[in-house]
Amino acid sequence: MKTMIRFSFWVVIMAIAPMVCMAQKSGDQSNGIRLKVKSGNIAYKVTTQGGKEQVANFIFDDFGNYFRIEMNGECSIADAVANKAYRLYSGTKTYVEEDPAAVFRALSFFLHTGDNNIAKDYQGFKKLPNQTIADKDCVVFSFTNESRTITVARWKGLLFSKETPKESFVATSFSETIPENSFTVPADYKLVKN
Repeated sequence: MKTMIRFSFWVVIMAIAPMVCMAQKSGDQSNGIRLKVKSGNIAYKVTTQGGKEQVANFIFDDFGNYFRIEMNGECSIADAVANKAYRLYSGTKTYVEEDPAAVFRALSFFLHTGDNNIAKDYQGFKKLPNQTIADKDCVVFSFTNESRTITVARWKGLLFSKETPKESFVATSFSETIPENSFTVPADYKLVKN
């Protein structure tokens, strides 16, 4: 069961990837990530293959240079400028250092899920009518991958919905206000070896 929860956590991370790794900054900020929105706090309702419903949060600032993904009492925080990443466990008040390259690779796994030329190459690509999700007017499209129809909704490059026949996650709220200290390890957390 714990393995399934961790798998679901990383499925969410990979599914949220398009909003995190859109493009590299140019010029003197070339180490960072560049989103079209400066900061945001998005809550998602996640439905797994078994029908279990969970909540996930994606929080970011500085156009994605700092981000946090929360689910099931765990969260990952990342600093793209310093090239650091951590996973926090609230139940034990512990954290581990993560390989930033691995975190960013996982996040970039779904870069193709956009209304761009790569996505349009998928079998059955269709532009669908826009849809309002979490009070945002989202661009919606679907395509077929490995015999599965995937429907995606995006707003300003942020993924607001992804649905397959057996799984989904849908944004339930969006705010440009982010909680304080979202991107730092709490002082009372203990570092443990991974």
